[in-house]
Amino acid sequence: MFWPKMETGARLVEVTPDDIGGEVHIWAVIDEKEYRGIVYEGMLYTQLREESTGLTVTAVSEMSQIEAKHSREPHTVKFIEDWDAGDEFLWDTYLKGFRLFVHHFSNGEKKIIMAQNTVIGEARPYNGPCEQTQIKAQNERGMF
Repeated sequence: MFWPKMETGARLVEVTPDDIGGEVHIWAVIDEKEYRGIVYEGMLYTQLREESTGLTVTAVSEMSQIEAKHSREPHTVKFIEDWDAGDEFLWDTYLKGFRLFVHHFSNGEKKIIMAQNTVIGEARPYNGPCEQTQIKAQNERGMF
């Protein structure tokens, strides 16, 4: 499983890409019931940035590098153009275990993260918006 199971969606509370360290840290409220931390490890590319905070993920799927190369959807075209991703690059990332995770949002957008692995944190009960400040403080102290 590379994303927590959800019925109605996951509202992104915090998105922190670390381009140097090769990770993306996400805090999400799943179905307005629980907090989850999700970390994409071995991140090579992300379209999820701080600006993605507030969006609601309705599904996450996996796409192969070959599918991305032949897709004409805006999120995959942007990925191919950003990397000038030719066949050799796509094949190399596939052999090194990189996966393309496609995030589907309630507003119809799709965004890609290319990473090697996801780590899903333990569920914590969600007790409303005031708790977001506490979670953010814990995250800053490394209590992910």
